[in-house]
Amino acid sequence: MPTPKALAREDAVLALVCQTLSHADRDVTIEDRPDRLPPGQRPFEVDALLRVRSNDSDRVWAADVCTVPLPQAMPGAVASFEKRVVPELEKLVEQDGRALTVSCHPRLFSQDVTQNSRKRQMAADTSAVVQAASKALSAGQDHLPAPEDELRLQILVHDFPEHADGSRVAFMPFVGGTDPDLAAQLRRDLAPHVREKLNKQLRTPRQAGHPTLLVLDQAGHGGMPVPTNFLPSQATIRRVVEECLADSPGVLDACVLMTPGNQVIELIGVVGVPCHDPVS
Repeated sequence: MPTPKALAREDAVLALVCQTLSHADRDVTIEDRPDRLPPGQRPFEVDALLRVRSNDSDRVWAADVCTVPLPQAMPGAVASFEKRVVPELEKLVEQDGRALTVSCHPRLFSQDVTQNSRKRQMAADTSAVVQAASKALSAGQDHLPAPEDELRLQILVHDFPEHADGSRVAFMPFVGGTDPDLAAQLRRDLAPHVREKLNKQLRTPRQAGHPTLLVLDQAGHGGMPVPTNFLPSQATIRRVVEECLADSPGVLDACVLMTPGNQVIELIGVVGVPCHDPVS
């Protein structure tokens, strides 16, 4: 069941899509919200039915919203790192009298890594961070990430004893994808969700004669357990979505992207111009 914040974000995204795509030659409004109806009363399993009116067309489009996510394991990795490392660093700064800001990319493990191997690696990571912090404090210099450092560890040494919130150690994790290739990140984290939308939510209304729209949300909201991946460009996202469409031809008529700055971009196709109607 979506959280209230998730539902509010979905409402905001759909409202902004309608507002942005409406102009003198095209009017886009919300006709219905099937996902808010009881299961037995839903005409389709989509987030919205949008009425799109233009000079020569008046059609109801089926629309579904999908975030551009990071790996599902990221929140747990962040929490685990903070729980293990921050208390050890607090011991150092308590003795030293200066505050630290620590940034890193919490390590993610593939499913084939054993529990014992994970524990050994996490212990090694903790030791490496504590040693780097100790050296930074001793030298009075910041620790910057080395090119070969998988954690991308950065430690800033401050000349004050605590931060504004009263903490001695501020932990600011990097939560970008784990693969330096942004397209590879999207193929791993976004593509499965897009394929599910195509094969489940959007296929049925398309077969019933309704044009279909996929709305990708790259901004998200602050309460998300897994943040959005705000780094990939429009071109990279388009390429990965088109790869998904090649596996499910004839389902999607258009795709729009809500950018990290809440700008609505028509990424694929044109809303109001169906491209998969049967040839009469």
